[in-house]
Amino acid sequence: MSRLLTKSLRLSTQSNFRNRPLSSSFSSSSSPSSSPSPVLLAGFALVAGGVVYLGNNYNKLTDKVLPNTKPVEISSSGLSQPQGTVTSHVYFDVEYGPSPSNVKTGRVNIGLYGEKAPRTCKNFEALCTTGVPKPSSGQRFAGVPFNEDQGSTRGYRNTPLHRIIPGFMIQGGDVTLGNGMGGASLYGEQFEDEDFTYVHRGGGVLSMANRGRNTNSSQFFITLKDASWLDGKHCVFGVVEDEKSWRVCQEIEKLGSRSGDVKGSVRIVEAGVHE
Repeated sequence: MSRLLTKSLRLSTQSNFRNRPLSSSFSSSSSPSSSPSPVLLAGFALVAGGVVYLGNNYNKLTDKVLPNTKPVEISSSGLSQPQGTVTSHVYFDVEYGPSPSNVKTGRVNIGLYGEKAPRTCKNFEALCTTGVPKPSSGQRFAGVPFNEDQGSTRGYRNTPLHRIIPGFMIQGGDVTLGNGMGGASLYGEQFEDEDFTYVHRGGGVLSMANRGRNTNSSQFFITLKDASWLDGKHCVFGVVEDEKSWRVCQEIEKLGSRSGDVKGSVRIVEAGVHE
């Protein structure tokens, strides 16, 4: 293995242990994480003294349906078209700009695949509307003051899109800490993966962020390009529905960085369900 790759892997791991989501210097080896737990690069395992290549299928440790191989239609602008039946529709109103005093607002409409991932979609709809129960005593993040204005529930309103990597994805949905290390769900601290049929092809694919198998909560990401190395590891459950919404995502992409740090202010100011 080349010195460059070994050094890149070592630096990425060190970055992860500084309590921030892992972002490899190779964007195609990054994985949206909702925890400071180590996230391995696809096809590699960390071992004493370096890394070992395990092949492309090393972590398909799942009894769920694996990704399909059917072609996915992509628009000329790079937006993925629906891979299945859209059963409901939600939206984000996102306020974004280079500084809190220099922002504009755009709407992102999203269609959800409720037939393939009903529990995931129900959780997402709740986070867009009524919110999910605030973490209680004994659970992680109990008593955390973030978003206290929401009372006894936690939802996407007034939460940041905290990690943006151009050419890869936009990540958000941390409703307890707001920095990518937290989360909550309709089913408690976390819930199981549902279905891996749909794939990360093109931009605008909505998928769950996690820290490993069956660790979903409220964090999600929207792809900006193909991210096929995430197939079978993150549950795809929706898609950006129209070109206007996709343009908003592309504008938000410009506020990202290779490290994932956001250059400015990007925040969901309102969310809901629409017909």
